[in-house]
Amino acid sequence: MQGRDYPVCLKLLIFVLALVFTINCSQQKKAISNQENVKPIIVIEKDNFKKYLSLFNTKSIYFKELRIHSIGTDSLVQILDKIGYVNINSLYIYNVNLSNLNYFDKTSVINLRDLTLIKNNIDTLPYIFQNLEKLDELVISRNPAINLDIIFKQLNADKLGALYLEDNNLTEIPQSICDFKNIFILGLNDNYFTELPNYIFNIKTLKQVHFEQNKFSDEYKKVIKDSLSFVKFIYL
Repeated sequence: MQGRDYPVCLKLLIFVLALVFTINCSQQKKAISNQENVKPIIVIEKDNFKKYLSLFNTKSIYFKELRIHSIGTDSLVQILDKIGYVNINSLYIYNVNLSNLNYFDKTSVINLRDLTLIKNNIDTLPYIFQNLEKLDELVISRNPAINLDIIFKQLNADKLGALYLEDNNLTEIPQSICDFKNIFILGLNDNYFTELPNYIFNIKTLKQVHFEQNKFSDEYKKVIKDSLSFVKFIYL
């Protein structure tokens, strides 16, 4: 009985081994393909714009960080029009006029987690960057016309964890900053604060603050340290 069953068991064993081998080969090919499609950091500038634009024609590309420097708004729109086909974790835009993006389809950046906007001549966030559910870190720098009352209402108050508002000529910050329930990093470097509003000292989720290069007196810096004694890292 066992002699008659042996060939069947052997065939079954060979089939299972062949199946396992096929699956392993398939996974290895997929892993190699995924590695080829990973682009850790891409910097797009005026001189290389056309070269990199072709990358966006390939689906399933993952960009850890995409940096866009000093290109025209029309070129930026071409990029954003294709971003929906890739997965971008971090987006950095420097010296680009963003005023024409107010009605652009924001589904292209729906998975964005980190957004940096430097020297873009904005007062509020363009529609494309408003209320992003996964946005955890926002940097707005060298945009002295920003209206924080409006910008804070354009952000997901439950998600944002890090907010950097550096070099914007700020002298005050609206109380609505207290609406960010999970904010743990606040950066206000290179502004014109002489004092901070008391409600800043009541944001108990803060773990790190950056207040360098403001107009604080040495005496007031001691007040800040005492009032934020629960904050682990204080930079003045």
